[in-house]
Amino acid sequence: MKDDPRKKRWNKKSKPNSRWLINHVVNKGNPIWLVTFIDLISLLLAFFLMLYSMSSIKKVDWSSFVASLDKKQIIEEGKKFGAKREVTTLLPVVTSDGLGISYLKTILEAETITDPLLRLVEFKEEKDRLILSFPSSLIFRKGSAILLPKGKAVLFSLSEKLSNIKNRVALIGHSDTTPVSASGRYKNNWVLSLIRASSVADALAASGYRKPLNILSLGDTEIYQDHSFFNNQKKYELGRRVDIVIYSKREKG
Repeated sequence: MKDDPRKKRWNKKSKPNSRWLINHVVNKGNPIWLVTFIDLISLLLAFFLMLYSMSSIKKVDWSSFVASLDKKQIIEEGKKFGAKREVTTLLPVVTSDGLGISYLKTILEAETITDPLLRLVEFKEEKDRLILSFPSSLIFRKGSAILLPKGKAVLFSLSEKLSNIKNRVALIGHSDTTPVSASGRYKNNWVLSLIRASSVADALAASGYRKPLNILSLGDTEIYQDHSFFNNQKKYELGRRVDIVIYSKREKG
């Protein structure tokens, strides 16, 4: 008695088709709807692959992804010497949450070559944060929290660069130990430094920065710790400032 061709089993030399798949599923005791379910999953997979292929990848996200794979990125700093141009090879270091502090410092300092306004900013790298210091004499009038035109221009230039990173950012106001004038509008140096930090936050927001900002005031509490190697006059000059602090961690949410 010849074997029923409908019960022919698939082997390595033959190729499966839809009829074979249906017979195979039914002969194994599986419900027929399983074939439809498999087709549906295949179509969904193809649909999402099509969406992914048509989507555009954000530049910042892609940079973080590439850095996480330990691939080198070439950054042209723009230093010209005659007809030559100096090129620095960097490896962007990405923490579990944000871009590495050393990498950010190098990128922002490189911008000062083409943007003279950013040369007014002092960069200080610490273990888990990068501090951008603005001496108050450059962006505020004495005893005032109203930004000078130069200060607004610097913050406008910086806002775009801060918007392109996902690290957490905070503003910290500082002051010296000289008491405020009794006839002034601010009660003490702590209030003045807080209002100045708030003015910087407003200027960044007006320039297009839309991410959360933590605003703090330390008054004159860190004037000696940060600048103990300067004379008193230099300490006071550096004490009256607003710091933009970029942390290695990413802003939650």
